[in-house]
Amino acid sequence: MKGICTLLGVVGLGLGVVGIVLYVQGPYEESKGLTPYRHRAIDSRYPFGHISAQDAGDIDGDRYPDIVIRSGKSGEAEIAWYRNPLGKDRNGDREWTKYRIASDAYPSGNRSSGSALLVFDVNRDGRPDVITGAKVKDIGNGLFWWEAPEDPRTGDWRRHLIAAPASVTGEEFAPHDMRLADIDQDGRADLVIGGSSNQGVYWARIPMAPSQATNWELLRIGSPRGSSYAGLAVGDINGDGRPDVVHADVWYQSSDPLSQPEWRAYAYGAINIPPSNVELYDMDRDGKLDIVVSSGHSGEYGQVVWYKAVGGPESLWTPMAISSQSLAGPESLLVLAGPPENSPHIVTAEMDFLGVSEQRRMFLYSPAGPELTVWQEIILHTGKNFRSLKAVDLDRDGDLDLSAISFTEPDGYAHVDWFENTGEFLHEKPGARTSD
Repeated sequence: MKGICTLLGVVGLGLGVVGIVLYVQGPYEESKGLTPYRHRAIDSRYPFGHISAQDAGDIDGDRYPDIVIRSGKSGEAEIAWYRNPLGKDRNGDREWTKYRIASDAYPSGNRSSGSALLVFDVNRDGRPDVITGAKVKDIGNGLFWWEAPEDPRTGDWRRHLIAAPASVTGEEFAPHDMRLADIDQDGRADLVIGGSSNQGVYWARIPMAPSQATNWELLRIGSPRGSSYAGLAVGDINGDGRPDVVHADVWYQSSDPLSQPEWRAYAYGAINIPPSNVELYDMDRDGKLDIVVSSGHSGEYGQVVWYKAVGGPESLWTPMAISSQSLAGPESLLVLAGPPENSPHIVTAEMDFLGVSEQRRMFLYSPAGPELTVWQEIILHTGKNFRSLKAVDLDRDGDLDLSAISFTEPDGYAHVDWFENTGEFLHEKPGARTSD
């Protein structure tokens, strides 16, 4: 079979660890049977470029997930949603139709203020709303949510200010990641917000009447640490029943009481390549959450690594290779459960903002053995600078598909894509809701 396991590579990570990767040469068409995905274009001529964020949710209430995107560059910006054509009352429409939510939400300078976005029913009225960071005329930089109207296609989405984080952080704050998690364990979702690690990480309770509230109280989890790392995940790392937070290269133990100034921080690894995304998952099924990292902010090349939880909170975790170091900016990261027995499968893609890769590839890494020291590397797609991947069942057939957004491509347009799952290979996405 052409392109299958043509090279056995031994990968050194510069971290005191060696892993083995089985390389599969060529995209899916050259390695039939190894991938569950079929590529479908949603929008191949998006004009504004630099689509920096996405999420999915049933915006129009037809039970099929729609896709919300956040884009923008100097002088041009919008928040918009694409209506899934597979839902009811489409009158024969087979195309994804784009509807605008806002046209005045700009990126903030050189900061990635639009790279975090969540679709969530903020005011609990049964309609999904949109949360994202933006720079708005006459208001400036801040974190906002847009309230969904009764008809999201024709109605006006009302903008609400969550917080102007400069009042908390003392500087312009650009949320790189957001998560929904019950931090205070009151049965309601809270908002966890992370910038780059030189901007810190915060959480906020969602007010009971959010449409009337302004400047939600942002509580600090961790202070800025003077580096440009990023990535955010939430889970009970130390087994005490309270949600802890991973931000970039450290994890924060949940404080008790939660109102104390900051949570205690622990480094989990001697990291020499900056993380851009992190996920929590029990990789080796030993009952402890491990940390999976992709390093898309690493300059020319990055990698995907998982850190095995060992010892006490002050112990450095054991780094284990998943990918080689030759990925051109793996900015996105998904950890999905699949066979055998809910084993972890990793999806990432090269954003390649420095132009060092001729291929710009999307990868699937599947374990080649139970020890998770040998991984099979499969190229799912080539030719696009994917900024973000999401796992969502777009066609409601019971398995997870992938939605993907890209920066401006050589043809001058950004792209929105759907990778349809053709089977049940990857069927569960563990963990909390996230934006990246």
